[in-house]
Amino acid sequence: MELTEAASALAPGATDGFQTLVTAWRKVQRTQDNHSLTVTAGPAFTAKWVAPRMFEFAQADHTTDAALAGVGVVLGRRAPVLKYLAEGLLVAPIESALATGARFWFLFPKAVQHRPQIVTFRDWIMREISKTSAIADKISIISRQVT
Repeated sequence: MELTEAASALAPGATDGFQTLVTAWRKVQRTQDNHSLTVTAGPAFTAKWVAPRMFEFAQADHTTDAALAGVGVVLGRRAPVLKYLAEGLLVAPIESALATGARFWFLFPKAVQHRPQIVTFRDWIMREISKTSAIADKISIISRQVT
């Protein structure tokens, strides 16, 4: 079978058109999905906060592993170790931290804010934060002085 001259001229545009249609269809399917949720986060936040809570993966931070094993200390961000402080597995002999200005945001399009999976995930994050907030609140923050 061979394409006619007209069909050969039409084929690239038709292929692009069908690809555009498929892409649009998939987008519509995602906007109507009330059962699955895709979470996108940076690698540090995912490794240090999301993964240990969702899948109970072992802590990937070697300094934290060393401290938990009793052969090292942790000098780093407090968020990844708050769980261990709350559980009494680690202690903070110096109850102060240097302000870094680092923040994480939970973002999504306004149109999806009431979807069940968004609400469930948001509520779960808030519960996880509240589990360690008492420990975090005890740590005094030292402001960085700009000279």
